[in-house]
Amino acid sequence: MTEYVTNRLYFITNTEAVLNFIKSKHVHDNPPPEFSFNSIKPMPDELFLPLNAQILSLSVSNMEKCPLDETTKQAVFSRILSGTPPGKPSESTIPEKINVIRQALIEASTDRADIELFERAVSNYTRHRYFSHYDWRLVNWGTIEDVHSVTESTFHPPTSFIEFTTKWTPPIAVMQILANTFPSVRFRLKYRFHSDSPWMTEEIFAFPPFGY
Repeated sequence: MTEYVTNRLYFITNTEAVLNFIKSKHVHDNPPPEFSFNSIKPMPDELFLPLNAQILSLSVSNMEKCPLDETTKQAVFSRILSGTPPGKPSESTIPEKINVIRQALIEASTDRADIELFERAVSNYTRHRYFSHYDWRLVNWGTIEDVHSVTESTFHPPTSFIEFTTKWTPPIAVMQILANTFPSVRFRLKYRFHSDSPWMTEEIFAFPPFGY
């Protein structure tokens, strides 16, 4: 799988309102000023953590609920710890996993800063049901990073689509949130993993009761 996916989001009504709504306002990853997923669904600041093996392990265990097809999901997990989807753990399994990792850190006399980072991730899960930005973004945005780059000329009205790139996967989840925000607008997301591959299409409608 290529590092970045090319996306084209098509819509023909409320262009200026949509473009103004998606402009970068609150960012961590320094996306282009034209577009940030944080403008559609902001991520809580405390979820952004430095990633180490323990934080990644916790985050991966919470990722199974991400709205991706199985082929794409397998590709994502192959990039994270070179692993495979672990299956969504039960609520009783996650505390057990937390305790196992905590005990291993203590027994290994791990640096205090790493233990504190681990406890921040646990606190995140208690408060938000996510350990870090990794699992939150994949579930809520459908991709693990904010917008990577944009084709600037497509972000000025009149335009029939906006073109941008994302890391590893298309941002279908956050596009659904955008559609719910503008229920009178019909959105279509086209994306491809290679410049010479055919475009794949996702029709995105507002969820009931907003869609019609």
